[in-house]
Amino acid sequence: MRLRPSVALFGLALVASACSSASTTATAAPQPAVVAAPAVNPVGRWAVALSAQGQALDVTLELRHIGGAEYGGSITSQMFPPVSVSRATLTGNVLRMIFVAPTGDEATMSATFEGDTFTGEWAMPGDGSRISGRRIP
Repeated sequence: MRLRPSVALFGLALVASACSSASTTATAAPQPAVVAAPAVNPVGRWAVALSAQGQALDVTLELRHIGGAEYGGSITSQMFPPVSVSRATLTGNVLRMIFVAPTGDEATMSATFEGDTFTGEWAMPGDGSRISGRRIP
């Protein structure tokens, strides 16, 4: 029996179609979303040395993660009642915080983290200084 060229071409086309659809139905396993880890983890307790009104002052900064780049926490000292950190945002390894100082003024603190230490500054109207901190258990 002799096949007509059109029938032979139809058969080849059908086989090629089946092969190509078989290869397109196989899909790669979905890849998990890659989420970049923060450059540093500021969560925890920090011993902070600073100057206020010209006097050396040691405070404890406690930070907790709220979500995304947002953090919250408190600043405590034997010299004043606990102060809430009203807003803190982490960008790279720099945490910028806003809080109300014991005087009632809005104050800011900026800390650049490197491992379990940081340096930076704090400021409020009429006062401020360099700061340094280290993680504490």
